[in-house]
Amino acid sequence: LANMNCMIEYNFNFEKYSEPLLIIKRELLWMLKDCEQISQFPFALCELGWSEEHITSERGDARVSIEWESSTVQVTAMEKLYHEAVGANKLHYNDKQVYPYAFLGFFHKDGGQEEEYRLALALQFFSEAARVASSYKYDSGDTLQLTKVFTKIS
Repeated sequence: LANMNCMIEYNFNFEKYSEPLLIIKRELLWMLKDCEQISQFPFALCELGWSEEHITSERGDARVSIEWESSTVQVTAMEKLYHEAVGANKLHYNDKQVYPYAFLGFFHKDGGQEEEYRLALALQFFSEAARVASSYKYDSGDTLQLTKVFTKIS
């Protein structure tokens, strides 16, 4: 169900999103998260965070505490979703997924919901994405989506 929900196409062209579909997707993902059905799926957590970035709910904008780099920091719930995706990637997928790092990097590059531009954090997470990708063993035909991600990063 989480995978099907993540595949909802809400982007009819590259400039405009279908707001009603994006809201449905966001709400379905929150329900799945509340039932603890997506905690081991980094991409689903990233999609929920991305949905919150584009149509923010009160829940996504709430301030929460996370442990990060040996301290406790206050972040929005949407940023916490990306950190949870990185944690799930490390725990369940042996740190082999690029997307959690890429989503977190884009979140920081764009400044999240704040005006602050956080280039250093974005570069840190983009470098982690590159580290993960460098461990892949793949055929050239398998790289189209990965190439798109790194082209967007560059």
